[in-house]
Amino acid sequence: GLATVAEGVETAAEAATLLDFGWQSAQGWLYGKAAPLQVGAAAQAPLPTSPSLNGAPLEPVAPLSRQSWAVAVTESVPVGLYALRINKEGAIHFLFVSRRWLEMLRLSREEVLADSAQAFERIHPEDAESFQRSWQTSVAALERLLWEGRLLVEGTPSWVRIEGIPQRQADGSSLWQGVMSDITEPKQRELDLQSSLDYAPIAIVALALTDPDPPITYVNQAFQRIFRFDRSAIPRRSDWARLSFPDPAYREALMTAWQVELEGAEGGENQFATQEFRACTADGRTLDVLGSAVVLDGMLLISLLDITERRQAERQLQQAHSALAESALAITEAIPVGTYTMVLPPEGVMASFSFVSERFLQIIGLERDAVLADPFQAFACIHPDDYDAWVRRNAEVFAAKLPFDGEARILVRGEIRWISAESVPRDLPDGSTVWEGVMIDITDRIKAKEELQLERARLATTLDSLLDPHLTLHPLRNGAGGVVDFVILDANAAACADLGLHRDQLSGAALLERLPAHAEAGLLERYAHVVETGEPLALNDFSLHHAPGEEPHILDIRVVRVGDGLSCTWRDGRERYEAVRRLAESEERYRLLAENSSDVVMQLANDGIVRWVSPSLTAMLGWHPAEWIGRPGTEFLEHRGDTETYVANMEALNAGRSVVARDRVRDRSGSWHWVETHACSFRNASGAIDGLVAFFRTIDAEVEAETALERQASTDALTGLPNRRETFRQLEQLTSTCGAEHPPLALAFCDLDWFKRVNDNHGHGAGDALLVAVGERLQAALGPDVLVGRIGGDELLVVLVGV
Repeated sequence: GLATVAEGVETAAEAATLLDFGWQSAQGWLYGKAAPLQVGAAAQAPLPTSPSLNGAPLEPVAPLSRQSWAVAVTESVPVGLYALRINKEGAIHFLFVSRRWLEMLRLSREEVLADSAQAFERIHPEDAESFQRSWQTSVAALERLLWEGRLLVEGTPSWVRIEGIPQRQADGSSLWQGVMSDITEPKQRELDLQSSLDYAPIAIVALALTDPDPPITYVNQAFQRIFRFDRSAIPRRSDWARLSFPDPAYREALMTAWQVELEGAEGGENQFATQEFRACTADGRTLDVLGSAVVLDGMLLISLLDITERRQAERQLQQAHSALAESALAITEAIPVGTYTMVLPPEGVMASFSFVSERFLQIIGLERDAVLADPFQAFACIHPDDYDAWVRRNAEVFAAKLPFDGEARILVRGEIRWISAESVPRDLPDGSTVWEGVMIDITDRIKAKEELQLERARLATTLDSLLDPHLTLHPLRNGAGGVVDFVILDANAAACADLGLHRDQLSGAALLERLPAHAEAGLLERYAHVVETGEPLALNDFSLHHAPGEEPHILDIRVVRVGDGLSCTWRDGRERYEAVRRLAESEERYRLLAENSSDVVMQLANDGIVRWVSPSLTAMLGWHPAEWIGRPGTEFLEHRGDTETYVANMEALNAGRSVVARDRVRDRSGSWHWVETHACSFRNASGAIDGLVAFFRTIDAEVEAETALERQASTDALTGLPNRRETFRQLEQLTSTCGAEHPPLALAFCDLDWFKRVNDNHGHGAGDALLVAVGERLQAALGPDVLVGRIGGDELLVVLVGV
C-alpha cells in the first residue's frame, strides 16, 4: 500500500522510514501526543489497543496493519505531510506528499513527484527570500527546519508553518520528513493583535520563553517612540537590560526580581506583579516606568507605562510641600505676632506648651526652654492685677475645650505692656487636645485708643472753635436701603449761630425737619451720593435759603464721607462772590484795551512759551495769535535768543526789572522787521514772578532813518570813503590791538600832486570826479577789507594789516 502512495521509493529502508513517519504522526494526532519523528526502533512500537477521545472509549475497530494505519492517517490528518530526498548534488526529489499537502498547494501528486520546483514556486514572492535563507541554512547544517510565511496560490495568499527533520543517509544524501500546517486564521489574529498593539498608547514588548535569555520577538511603536530602541538594538533580554539599566547593582536586583516573578508566572500565576523602576533610553534620558507582564502560550507580554511626568510632578509637589513647611516655619518665626501651641493630655487638667515662636518669647521676655518646661513661667508675666482672671479663664477653657481669647497686661523687665491672645482647640487621634493660637502685643493699639479718645475730645473743641459752621450727619435709610434723610449728630457753635438754633435743637434732629431748604435745593440727593460713592462734594457760590422768606445765602459748601456719616462745612461766600464779579469786570476792561491796542501785547511763561497775544499781531506781522500761542517767543526772533544782550535782558526781567530792547522779528511772509519791545515781569496773586508781559511795535522807518544819519556822520559825502573822524576812529581800534601777538600795521599817507591845477584849469567838478575815481581805484586794488579813508581835500590814508 505504501508503494502505491509514495511512488519513487527506491529502497526498503526509505519505505520503512516513511512508514515510521506516518505511524508516529497518527499517534500524535489521534492520541494528543507530540511524538517526535523517529525511525528504526520507534517504528516497532506496538499499536495502542484501547484509545479514547475526550475520556470516552472509542468503539472497537477491526485490527489494522501498520501500513494500513499509516495510509489512513496521512490521508486524513488536517496538516500536510511530506518526505523528500536531497542527493549529493543537491537535487530535490519529493518521495511522498499527503492529500492535505496537495490541497494547500493546489497541485496533483503527479505534478509534485515529477517536478519538485512547482511546490517551491508557491512561496509568496515577498517571503521567498526568507524561505530560501532558512532552507539553505538548515540544509547546510543538516538541522531542523522551522519557517513561517505566506503561500500565493492562484492569487490567494495564505499563511503556513513548515517543519522538517533531516536524516543523513549512507550514500551521502539526506532524507527530510516534515509537516506543513495552515496557520492563516491564527496568524491573522496575531497580525490583528500586533496592529492593535502597534497603536496602543503604552509600550509593549514580547519575549519568547525558549531559553534562559529570551529573544525579543516584538516591540510596538509606542515602545520605540518612548525608549528609542528597536529590535535590532535589543535582540535579547540581556541586551535590553544592559542598555536600559547601566548600573550593574540596580540591574542585578531588577533581574533577580524578574526571575522570581517569571518562575511564579510559569508555575501557574500567569501574571507578574506590577513593578516601578527607572530605565534609560537610547538617547540618554532616564524615565520612571510602571511595568506589568503576563505569560501566554510560551510568550511573555510586557506592558510599560511612562510615568515620568507624574513622578516629576509628585517630586515637585513633595519639594513644594517641604518648602512650604519650611516657609511656614520661617513665616511663623518672622511674623510680628507670637504663635504658640498648647497640648492637653487625655486625662490632664492643665495644658503645656509644645511650641512657641521667637516673637512669643520676645513679647514675654523668657527663654524657650523655660516656657516649654513650665507653662506657669509664661503665666507669671501677667500683671498682678490681671493674673487671677487670666488663670481662671484658661482653666475654664481647658476644662470645657473651648476657644480662648482675652486681653491682659504683662509686666516684663519693669515695663507694663498689653497683650491679646486667642486660640482654637483641635482634637488629636490619641485623645489629647491641642490649642493653636497667636499672641499679639497690643500696647500701641491701647495707647492709640486712648489717644483717639483724647483726639475726639480735641476735635470737639476744635470744631467749636471753627469760624465756619460744621455739622456731623448720619444717613437715615428706607426699607430698600436708600437714603431718605440725615440725622444731625453734632453741630459746632458757628453752625448754631449761623442757623439761629441751640445745639440741643440740632443734635438728634432730622436734617429736613430743621433745614427743609436742603431738599428743595437738591442738596439731599448730593449728600446721599457722597455717602454711597465716597466722592467728596465741593460747591462754590451755591444759593441757599436757610429759612423761607429771607434773602438767599451765597455759600461755599464742602461735604466728605467719614465712616458711615458725613462731615458738612459751609462758608459765606458773598464777599468773595462780589470781589470775583468786580475782578471779572476789571479784567474785561483790560482785555478790551489789550485787544484794541495798535501795539502787540503778549504774555509769556517763565520758560519763554507764549501764553497769550493780542489780535493786533495779525495787522502788524500777518500772524494769527493761535500760531504763536504755545510756541517759544524766540522762535520768531532773528537771533533766536542767542546773543549776550538778550541773555542780559532776561536776567534783568527775572530780577524784576523792566527792559527796552530792539530785535528783528519775522513776519508771516518771511520778511524781517525791526520792533521795539517794552517788557516787564508778571507777578501772580502771591507776588511771585510768573512769566513776562511785553508790548512791541514795528520801527522799520525809525531804524532806517537812524542808519542813514549814522552813515552820513562817518562817510565822506563825495567819495563814499570813511571821513577823517571815522578813519582815525578805526585806526585807533587797530593800533590798540597791535603788538607781539597781533600782526603789524603799515600806513600809506597819500595826496594828489598838482590837484590844484586840475581845479584851476578844469573846474572843481573835474577835481571832484578825479577824487572819486582815485578812491574807487584804491579800494578796488586793495580790497574791501583794507581801510582807505579821505582825511583832507586831496589827502588819502591807507591802512594795511599784516605788512
